[in-house]
Amino acid sequence: MILAYNYNSMDQKSLFQKVENMEQQLSTLERLTQKIDGLLVRLKNLEQENSELRNELVAVKAQNEAKDAQIARLNDELALKDAEIDEVIAKIETILGD
Repeated sequence: MILAYNYNSMDQKSLFQKVENMEQQLSTLERLTQKIDGLLVRLKNLEQENSELRNELVAVKAQNEAKDAQIARLNDELALKDAEIDEVIAKIETILGD
């Protein structure tokens, strides 16, 4: 009878250890789940920010192209004005040279 009691005590200790190990594993699993949930939230936020930045980049590129076109147009106008000035100077020199 004493042997049976010791055997049951061993089973109880073993059972308590198993339960304790399971609790520790659950605690670890819960911490990992919380960390994963946090990472998923962070990932979603970063994806949203990335999308916004891509849209902003597209808009800025369009503005840049528009400004490049405006600069090219202004350079053409400047070249025409320079040519007109050169013509006027040539006429003045012709008039003064005669």
